[in-house]
Amino acid sequence: MIFHDPARAVWVANIESSRRRIPSDRLAGLLDKAPTAMAKAVVALVAIRTLGPKDPTRA
Repeated sequence: MIFHDPARAVWVANIESSRRRIPSDRLAGLLDKAPTAMAKAVVALVAIRTLGPKDPTRA
């Protein structure tokens, strides 16, 4: 055997993450405080990541 996977026998239960949406006023404040375009992009990606699967359809 060339490679042995030490995590092969590890079993992890299906854990559902508890995502909390960022309120729009706080998100706007975070975007205003971000000093660079990269920081604004990171804030936007984090905000998108906190959306649940059905949230984009709720407008």
